[in-house]
Amino acid sequence: MSTDSYNYSLKLLAKRDYSKFKLRQKLASRFSDEEIEEAIELLLEKNFLREEEYARIRIKSLLISGNSNSLIKLKLENEELKVSDDLINQVKEDNGLGEASSIEELIRKKMRHKEVPVCDNELLKLKHKLLNFLASKGHNLEESQEQIDKWLRTGECI
Repeated sequence: MSTDSYNYSLKLLAKRDYSKFKLRQKLASRFSDEEIEEAIELLLEKNFLREEEYARIRIKSLLISGNSNSLIKLKLENEELKVSDDLINQVKEDNGLGEASSIEELIRKKMRHKEVPVCDNELLKLKHKLLNFLASKGHNLEESQEQIDKWLRTGECI
């Protein structure tokens, strides 16, 4: 086994957590596949590479960014991590993050320095922009529409 690949892996993991997939990608430019696999096996044996913990941290950061469960699962699948809705919901609960509060925060953030138009046409355009933005974060249409209407009714927008 090449200790270079193992030592480099330790150096990377000392700075931040990685999934097996991300670590393989990072090591691929410097080492052979065989060296990478040996290093990863050793890291797993010594419990230095913790996929579950990495997934939890990644889920939390994606939730804070306002992403929905479905988008989080999709992004983690791109990193070859399989997570359940139960795990995502548990991380939400542990950190006090909910779907509605996430949407509210995204609306507040998006509208922070903008004025709400008085004209119906302009208001409709604004609603569509907000709905598109929330959809890009993976939130469903009904919940998003409900939160936008609530936000406009409560007067927080004034």
